[in-house]
Amino acid sequence: MQAGGRGKRSQLVIYDGLEHSLVDSDARADMLQKSADFLLAAGNDGQRGRPFPL
Repeated sequence: MQAGGRGKRSQLVIYDGLEHSLVDSDARADMLQKSADFLLAAGNDGQRGRPFPL
């Protein structure tokens, strides 16, 4: 994870061979988990419930 513009966090994830879609179910599951982890780290303190299983 890196600091993006104006101090915001950003993360670039590239899946080799899947430039424009995530038709691979393992890559899609990985992307969704990375998204959940990123959102939780960005400030979801759990008070509103967790939108994704951990």
